[in-house]
Amino acid sequence: MLKTSNILLTYNYLGFTKKCLEILLKYTIWDKDNILTIIDNNSDDGTQEYLQTIDWADIILNHRNYSINEAWNQGIKRLEAEYYILLQNDIEVIPNWRNILINTANLDPQIGIVTLDDFKNNPSLFYREDPSIPKEVEWIGFVATLFKKEMVDQIGYLDEDFDICDCEDVEYCGRARFFGWKVYLAPYYIKHEGMVAKKNRASGWDLVRKKMELLRDKYKKDSL
Repeated sequence: MLKTSNILLTYNYLGFTKKCLEILLKYTIWDKDNILTIIDNNSDDGTQEYLQTIDWADIILNHRNYSINEAWNQGIKRLEAEYYILLQNDIEVIPNWRNILINTANLDPQIGIVTLDDFKNNPSLFYREDPSIPKEVEWIGFVATLFKKEMVDQIGYLDEDFDICDCEDVEYCGRARFFGWKVYLAPYYIKHEGMVAKKNRASGWDLVRKKMELLRDKYKKDSL
C-alpha cells in the first residue's frame, strides 16, 4: 500500500497550476510510496496540453467538468494509500509540508482530517497566537488536506450531491466528527490564492443541515 496518494485538481488557471507544480516538485520527494495524481476537469486554456508534458505524476484528463467531489472521489478511488492528500491548484506549499500533515494526523489516533491553509482566507477560524501549534477546529476548507484511510473506510467518500453550492468540506468534516473523528489545522501556513473555486455558501449550508439531519435520523445520534 502507498504511504500517500496526493490528488491535485485542475480546471483552467494554467498559471496557478504551473506555479503550484513547480513548488510541489521543489519541496516534495515523489516516489513509489508517494504518488501525485493530477486530475484535470476538461480545461480549455492549454492546461491539458501542458499536463501531458509532466512525466513525474499520474495524469487523468477528464472529458467533462465533474463536480469537485466527483473529481476528489475519482482520485481517492484510483490508488489505495495510508493517507489521501487533496490539493488545490492555487496553493504554494512549504518545505516539509507533507510531513507536517502526517505528523499532525498522528498526534491522536482519532484525528482523521488535517489541513494546511492560508490565514488570510479565514482569520477567525485559523487564528492562533502561536502558528506552530496545531489546532482542533469544527471544519476546514480542503486546500492541502489529509484524510486518514481508516476514516474514509468508515464514513465513506465525499458527498457528490454537492456541486457548485460549495460547503462539501463542511459536510465531510461534520460527518467525520459525527463518527468521532477529529478535524485539525496543521501548524504553519501556506500560500493559498483562494480565488479559483466559485463559492456559494448560502445554499451549501442548507444542504449541510439536511445531510446532518439525515445522519442523526439514520444513526439515532443527537450530536452536531
